Amino acid sequence: MKKLFGNKVIGFVATRYFSYVLQFLNSLFVAWSLGPFYMGVWGFISMIMQYMAFGNLGVDISLNVTLSTGDFKDVERQKRFVSNALFATIITSTIYLFVAVGLVLSGVHFFEKYLFTRYLFPLVLISCFNYFNILFLNVFRAHSIFMPISVFQTLVQLVQLPLFLFFKDTDLINAILAAQLLAHVFSFLLFYMQMPFPLKFKTDWGVVKELFTRGVSLLVYNITFYLIMLSSRSLVSFFYPVETMGLFTFAANIASALIVGLSSLDFVLFPKMLNRLGKEELNASTKQSFNDLRYLYTVLAFIVILVGLLCYPILLMFFNAYSSTIVIFTLLAMSQLIISSGFGYATMIISRGKELYLVKHGIISVIINVFLGSVLVYFLHVPYEALAFLLVLAFVYYDIQVVKLGRNLLGLESTIPHVLKEMFPLSTLIPLLVMLVGLLMGNQLLFNLIALVIFILLNRKGYYLFKKYLDILFNRPSAVNISGD
Repeated sequence: MKKLFGNKVIGFVATRYFSYVLQFLNSLFVAWSLGPFYMGVWGFISMIMQYMAFGNLGVDISLNVTLSTGDFKDVERQKRFVSNALFATIITSTIYLFVAVGLVLSGVHFFEKYLFTRYLFPLVLISCFNYFNILFLNVFRAHSIFMPISVFQTLVQLVQLPLFLFFKDTDLINAILAAQLLAHVFSFLLFYMQMPFPLKFKTDWGVVKELFTRGVSLLVYNITFYLIMLSSRSLVSFFYPVETMGLFTFAANIASALIVGLSSLDFVLFPKMLNRLGKEELNASTKQSFNDLRYLYTVLAFIVILVGLLCYPILLMFFNAYSSTIVIFTLLAMSQLIISSGFGYATMIISRGKELYLVKHGIISVIINVFLGSVLVYFLHVPYEALAFLLVLAFVYYDIQVVKLGRNLLGLESTIPHVLKEMFPLSTLIPLLVMLVGLLMGNQLLFNLIALVIFILLNRKGYYLFKKYLDILFNRPSAVNISGD
């Protein structure tokens, strides 16, 4: 038992899941307290915050890749890049704050459908603190120091939890923003005081330029990937009433919550994967581990999402205002399944410096989604569920391209049939088809249960792989360190 609680990886994953539980509860309590209209307002604010998350022009992503792929023992290099990344973040944050103050003082109103102007300044302030905290998070992550990260991610959710008991409507939205700001300020101070090495504040414009240059290309990749989802949410916010935005936000939050727990695996392994997959020639052991982790991730994602689909109708019994969201939720959950099929390959592509390939196909996916979605809504007046179906198709196209290049980098056959076979092996394809039949017949509960049973029977080897890698994390947590074996 002492060994269990002393294991930093298991401890981090446990606290990470605790924060996800808090996030899930927050989304439920907020939805219950706000109702569809104000949930639509909050959904729009959350969407803008997601767009703002990219406002640091990729400096945090560039620093993460730099720390993960360079000589990890060169502490002076790390100090130089971290200090200049902080300086670059000060530049971007200052610009955004001045712009926000200018807009507020000018009295200009925009997005009034969503009461947005009144929330502009606190939203920008939270985003700026988030830039610094994500920067610090990547430093601690590269050093496998998880405690401050756990505090940050848990605190942001924990301070919001009791607010629904005391506030309603716009007052609740104001209270959530205030609580998030306080959590970010505290986390900023915690990160700064617990840095793994003393910062060296000496501006090197060459390093700043390097961080921005590579950061922008990496950012464009991240933007195009997330824009595939955000573009659907943006279309709903533009073409449909505020209440519909509330319904979409509720379903999207629950669908994201299903898979977000698995991001702990990606979060812990990402620096190590970047470091190992960046090599031109991978040894047999690395290739096998890569394939095992891809398979495990897909299996876990499928089981979690199917269980979520089975539980969703029960959840709606307590949220009658959102009872019409079963179809949209099912489609959004399926899009999460599609995303999981490309796990690992995007990391490999980034580690080989080929992120512009991802950018190209991400942009194509966004264009497909936005163009077809706009045409369908504007001319055919389709229900908003159609946008979620387009989202599934957009992710299918994108992941095909990701897996195709990934297989090519591994020296494997990368024709479309080979790519589709890896993305959708029979053990996944059959349950997925059963889910689709249930959706078309309007009997999701029965068919999703059948799909879950079939999937578990066809993927029994996943249990042994899970046990194998759990033993590794339990007995050798240093395996996730960049410098570890």
